Amino acid sequence: MKTIWKFDVSESPPEPIPGFAYGGKAFTIYMPIGAEIACLQKQHGKPKLWAIVDNLNPLEEREFYIIGTGQNIPQDKPALYIGSWAAMDDNMVWHLFEVLK
Repeated sequence: MKTIWKFDVSESPPEPIPGFAYGGKAFTIYMPIGAEIACLQKQHGKPKLWAIVDNLNPLEEREFYIIGTGQNIPQDKPALYIGSWAAMDDNMVWHLFEVLK
């Protein structure tokens, strides 16, 4: 059955992308196979991702990365832009991308 699920997006993901001094972090979110990303927004000051999912489907890994404004977009990881949000008292803007398979 289709429904909408919410996923956490960390502003401090665990895996830095080589060559990035600030930001440029990669992480995985487990979503049901075929999940369609609906939007990225902040809720209670934290970035969240909402997706339309079939909750009967098994989970799959989906790879994402975050970069800050002014950073280079990795050319070795073709990706789809998802959205942006302001952080650090609006002094920094992060941009979320999903790595294409």
